[in-house]
Amino acid sequence: MRLMMMKDCKKVLCFIALLLLSIVMSFVYNIITTTVYAEEENTTLNESVEIGGFIVDGKTLVGYNGQDTDIIIPKVVNNVNIEIIGEGAFEGNTYLKTVTMPDSIQSIGKRAFADCSSLKDVTFPSNLVELNPFAFYNCTSLVEIALPSSLSVIGSSVGDGYVFGNCESLKSVELNDGIKDIGSYTFYGCKQLENISLPETLEIIGTWAFGYCEKIADINIGESVKEIGSAAFYGCLNLSEIVLPNSVTSIGTHCFRYCSNLSGVTLSNQLKSIPYRAFSGCSGLSKIFIPSSVKIVEKEAFY
Repeated sequence: MRLMMMKDCKKVLCFIALLLLSIVMSFVYNIITTTVYAEEENTTLNESVEIGGFIVDGKTLVGYNGQDTDIIIPKVVNNVNIEIIGEGAFEGNTYLKTVTMPDSIQSIGKRAFADCSSLKDVTFPSNLVELNPFAFYNCTSLVEIALPSSLSVIGSSVGDGYVFGNCESLKSVELNDGIKDIGSYTFYGCKQLENISLPETLEIIGTWAFGYCEKIADINIGESVKEIGSAAFYGCLNLSEIVLPNSVTSIGTHCFRYCSNLSGVTLSNQLKSIPYRAFSGCSGLSKIFIPSSVKIVEKEAFY
């Protein structure tokens, strides 16, 4: 009788041991499977591919290893639309002369084409919605640009913009209706810029937006413009006349400083003050219309 009970106990213990072993093995298997799956998934998400010199990670073109002078950026890579040109993707490429972007591109990252000193011509996508600071900074061979109406803000109104800053050869700029804000320092130092058409939708001209654009002689500021930032036209030596529409409610300090050929100015009847050194250094200024709305003329406004 005791022998039979001992045999039964052994059977129970064996069954329990096997059950525990099964549970442990199942648990270990699940951990391993989950880990491997996660690693594979992570690898897939972060894996970049290179095709024709273009380095692409998902929807973002992150770099270019080629030396072609004329490139057409692909619209689709691995069945995925390229929507973003990443930060610094072509920065410092001295081979590039022309770039054509597909309409799938919606964003051009910070410094994407900065210091591309040979770049002369850029075809922008019709669906572009974001053009980040320094994107084409110091592209000293760029001659003309036309930005699409899908774009509402160029660069940034706050802090550094310089989207086309120091593009010394830039002569002609076409800004289509839809653009509301020309960010700070956008065309700073574009010394050859002569022709620019401002869109009817424009509301803000940012700080230093056209600073040192020495060859601009005429600029038509539309009825939708509300604000002109500090030093927006600083050092525009050839600017001859300015008419501020009645939509303009404020102009910044140093706004037209050192516009030495400026001879005539008509101010908005919504303007309440003429800020510090707004027209300082305008040695050729011979006539100016100041409306009754102006109650304050700050120190050295016409110094």
